[in-house]
Amino acid sequence: MKKKRCESFLGIHFDFHAMPGQTVAEEIRPDLIARLLDEAKPDFVQCDTKGHAGLSSYPTDIGNRADVIKNDPLAMWRRLTEEREIALYAHHSGLYDIKIAEQHPDWAVVDAEGTVSREFLSPFSPYADEVLIPQIKEMYDKYHIDGVWVDGECWGLYLDYGKYASDAYLKETGKVPARIGEDGYDEYREFCREGFRRYVKRYVTALKEYAPDFEVTSNWFYSAYMPEPVSTEVDFLSGDYSCANAVESARFHTRCLEARDMTWDLMMWGQNAIPCSWSTVNRSTKETKQYCQEAAGTIAHGGAFQFFNIIYHYGGVIQEWAIPTWVEVAKFCREREDACFGAKVVPEIAVLLTEAKNNPASKGLYTLAYPELASLRGWVNMLQDSGMNTSVVYEYQLSKKLSDIPVLIVSSAEKLKDESIALIADYIKGGGRVIVDRKNLGLFEKISSVTATETKNRVIYLDGGEALAAAQTDFATISGDDSIECAKAYGMNIYDGGYTAALKTKIGDGELISLAVDLGNVYAANQSSAIRSFAKGLLNSIGFEPTVKVTSEASDYIEVVLTRKDSKLCVNLLNTAGPHAVSAVRSYGQIPPLYNIDVQIKYDKKPNSVIAVPSTHNLEWKYENGQINLKLEKLDIHTCIVIN
Repeated sequence: MKKKRCESFLGIHFDFHAMPGQTVAEEIRPDLIARLLDEAKPDFVQCDTKGHAGLSSYPTDIGNRADVIKNDPLAMWRRLTEEREIALYAHHSGLYDIKIAEQHPDWAVVDAEGTVSREFLSPFSPYADEVLIPQIKEMYDKYHIDGVWVDGECWGLYLDYGKYASDAYLKETGKVPARIGEDGYDEYREFCREGFRRYVKRYVTALKEYAPDFEVTSNWFYSAYMPEPVSTEVDFLSGDYSCANAVESARFHTRCLEARDMTWDLMMWGQNAIPCSWSTVNRSTKETKQYCQEAAGTIAHGGAFQFFNIIYHYGGVIQEWAIPTWVEVAKFCREREDACFGAKVVPEIAVLLTEAKNNPASKGLYTLAYPELASLRGWVNMLQDSGMNTSVVYEYQLSKKLSDIPVLIVSSAEKLKDESIALIADYIKGGGRVIVDRKNLGLFEKISSVTATETKNRVIYLDGGEALAAAQTDFATISGDDSIECAKAYGMNIYDGGYTAALKTKIGDGELISLAVDLGNVYAANQSSAIRSFAKGLLNSIGFEPTVKVTSEASDYIEVVLTRKDSKLCVNLLNTAGPHAVSAVRSYGQIPPLYNIDVQIKYDKKPNSVIAVPSTHNLEWKYENGQINLKLEKLDIHTCIVIN
């Protein structure tokens, strides 16, 4: 029986974006695809139906067909998946449609200078009602697909001064759209975002009314691209993270999706493409170890994992030589499914993701290119590189989740809502512990009395205890009544003199650390063990003790993810070694295993069993003084220690 998306753990995605002049499926190899499905046994498949060029790869009667379609690949995928009771989803480009923009330029986005987009459509236009919804209904009727993954959506949303958007704004507000620098500019940007949310809701509602069991999502919906409360229901969240430096990219996006408490998956690019673009043909297929390392970060957080590859001969052929790799990846995931799938992260250190959208000067309305996200990603990387279990909390979730978080990090935010500042202040007074970057010191001045009297961009050296780490950064002179220094920086790469880098203030039953630097941004550009030690020193100063401590000669390469599934505590240890962050390295087949890892786990009573997954044998462990002590002899890529 086919699984619903909420039941699905492993997926495979194939698209190819049919281009003008191509013959779709000039050769077709259902035998290869059948072999892959039989050996990898995915829970779902996503296959191409329309790419960003706007040409459908099946013989549509509603949308724009590819120039020549020799065979029908969608019919092939549906037959092969249906025979095996595998759910089939369409990869279907939404607002990113070059062909429709050419045919209907009045439907396209228009920028403030009057330039009409040749690629992106306005969500205010008739596109959804006249093309998108009818075409997806056509696929449902003809091919009985189980759902759709609409691509080219929030990340392709732009500020729109076209007729449909402007008329809608005038009708709703009685105003004309403001330009940058004019009153009402932020209001109009938000109106355009709301237009996108209504557009998605319109097609989700229409498709659900037509076929109640049909499952729908918009790519990257309510992810880090859209850090706002959920107002439009989709069946699942999903996104395809960067193919370059992918371990770091997955690390960040995994936490942002997991925090939503919805069905979710992450999609890996199975090829390292240069440049990272849908139209790139310069692609190196990744190797088995790479796949598994990227999969581990996702499944360790309880989510589903899918990997993406393109179909050759324009839709009919997959790489026969890569099938063994894909099968090994499926095996790797399945060995961990029972321990990982559906688990929830145990909060320890949470980094706040605020609702600030992006730089007001950006034409894009939902992008990752704004300073706050760089700071947040820096914090996540710094803490995870330090072996600290770290999660993300959205600003709108503070009222419900804050009380369960031992330590909150407020990274360099553009702004915080007044009610959020009040919630955090009450949290500190009630015993919470907060670390706040320099940029946000003024938000908490009323309760901390810490002020920054002077800020200069300069080279400073942060004290990591046994070493100093350089950074070119904005550094503030900070002071505050009833605060004590808890970290230092120096003006030269020697221990001589020094400046206050952080102040700790006791407030009620809790503590606030105020930083003289924006530490997340510092680490993003200056990754070093000394900066990680600096961050650990901050946590030590407020008495934070992680549930899990890992010690080995290679501790910097061990990522800790702490989850709970049913009544079991799960300690995920991930090996992040390897050249995944080296831009010139496109594929690699080896990740050095790590050895002789001492693991200490705080646990309030002696457990019945402690088991390493995928190994099924009991580990040698001892329980004393409220702590489980064990040694993991070898960590290849991922081991989940399950405590029952």
